[in-house]
Amino acid sequence: MKNLQKHQKSIVEIIQKNGPEEAEFQEFDSIIDDIDNALEGEKFRTLIAVVLENDTIFGHTYKKPFGYAGDFLLIEKIYQKFESENLIFKKWDKFYHSHEATTAVRNRKTFCLQKLEELIKTKDSVKVLVLGSGPSTDIHEFLEKNSTADIHFDLLDIDSNAISYASEKNKKYLKKINFIKANVIRFTTEEKYDFIWSAGLFDYLDDKLFVFLLKRFYSNLKENGQIIIGNFSPLNPTIKVMEIMTEWYLNYRNEEHLTRLAREATIKDSKITIEKEALGINLFLKIK
Repeated sequence: MKNLQKHQKSIVEIIQKNGPEEAEFQEFDSIIDDIDNALEGEKFRTLIAVVLENDTIFGHTYKKPFGYAGDFLLIEKIYQKFESENLIFKKWDKFYHSHEATTAVRNRKTFCLQKLEELIKTKDSVKVLVLGSGPSTDIHEFLEKNSTADIHFDLLDIDSNAISYASEKNKKYLKKINFIKANVIRFTTEEKYDFIWSAGLFDYLDDKLFVFLLKRFYSNLKENGQIIIGNFSPLNPTIKVMEIMTEWYLNYRNEEHLTRLAREATIKDSKITIEKEALGINLFLKIK
């Protein structure tokens, strides 16, 4: 407990003034990075309980109100840079959004929008499947800009709350959207798609399931179709903040790991590309 003990006074002082100032963000990150075992992590979360037990985005991430990490509303809060109206917690929310991981999440929405824009420029009619569609904010923003495009989305999510939220958000465009409540592991379809997209679902899957689903959905691509799977890289500098502060764990994979999994799904190297968002933290396995 020595590492935490030497920082305890600083932690208490920051909590007493309702969170770190922007100039202190790096210092607080350094404190978290210094925590090196589960017992210290638990003690640290006890010290910052006021942040985790209230209406902060850290609290939402930690409490997992829908029963799983990275739920649709958390992703929406990251997209919208949610800040509590309570001044006691506003600085903590600013601190949350200052991290590279949250920027990378917002960047992957931008990445998806770019791919959809490219598709409608090259095809007269487009059919898209989204695995783990969450709040479907990317789809909403695309359709707001391209409402006349001949495009149809099948949006799959296991959480009925996510589907209800996304349905309301996209109520103007329901003729272009089919919501599917299903477990991705059990879901099968004979439909063929121009584009299959999964932003963050595969971050939570082990390698065996990753390969199993990639192999299955690869068979649902049209000729010249593509599947793109997002996965956080182990280069994510926010890992300790995510795990120590909020117990948010991902299966991190680098470019070589993603390529190997694609090969295990019997996909030829000539069809495999790895792309990344602007920070290079969120990688994208692209299969033609």
